[in-house]
Amino acid sequence: MRIAGIAATGLLLALSASAADRDGDGIEDPLDNCLEIPNPDQINDSVPPDVFGNACDGDFDRNGDVDGADFLVFRGCWGAAVNGLAFELICDHDGDRTLDDKDFRLFKTQFLLGSPGPSGLPE
Repeated sequence: MRIAGIAATGLLLALSASAADRDGDGIEDPLDNCLEIPNPDQINDSVPPDVFGNACDGDFDRNGDVDGADFLVFRGCWGAAVNGLAFELICDHDGDRTLDDKDFRLFKTQFLLGSPGPSGLPE
């Protein structure tokens, strides 16, 4: 009986360790490039790639802050999209390859936080 209890405890620990997915997108936290925003596609259009997915990366100039300079980049993307022109895919926060109010809301969240992420990937 004691062996069965130990085996069951081990199974529960293994299940809980493998089920850590705080945003519910199906990507386990240690592999998730946006821990708090669901992004099952894990799109990362940064060149070269960084540890943050588009969904939580408003730091377009890669200085570690989401600030006025990044807002100007997003504004440029928005202007291009409104006029039917190609835009930088880094501005497509929801990964649907269009620029709309959902992308703006995701960027606004990053802007108000002042930093990208968080990410579960090692830097």
